[in-house]
Amino acid sequence: MRIQFGIADVIFNPLASVGNPAGNPTPIKLATLQDLQVEFSATIKDLRGQAQFPDDTAISDKKITWKSGTGRFDIDAFNNVFFGESIATGGLKINSSEAHSVPAVTPFTVTVTSSAT
Repeated sequence: MRIQFGIADVIFNPLASVGNPAGNPTPIKLATLQDLQVEFSATIKDLRGQAQFPDDTAISDKKITWKSGTGRFDIDAFNNVFFGESIATGGLKINSSEAHSVPAVTPFTVTVTSSAT
């Protein structure tokens, strides 16, 4: 059974026409959000005339701020989305969810996928 912790996934669709074209211009899961706070705020301004009280009020200076924490962040996906590059050459790939069986007899040797690189 796999239990999903987190409130949302951050998914980007890299643009193939801006900067370095992405090697895989399809939607990419960039991160898993752990928590999220969103705040909407605005300032109310008074329209002053010759009278003592304002003639009207209006909303101005609207702002949306947010912050989030990530549970998992894929740096290779970030590199592909924002810079159109990959760590396939010259970088190390890590697959923490690769499943293997431990042999019943010695030597207890497991060869992982892509072990040559």
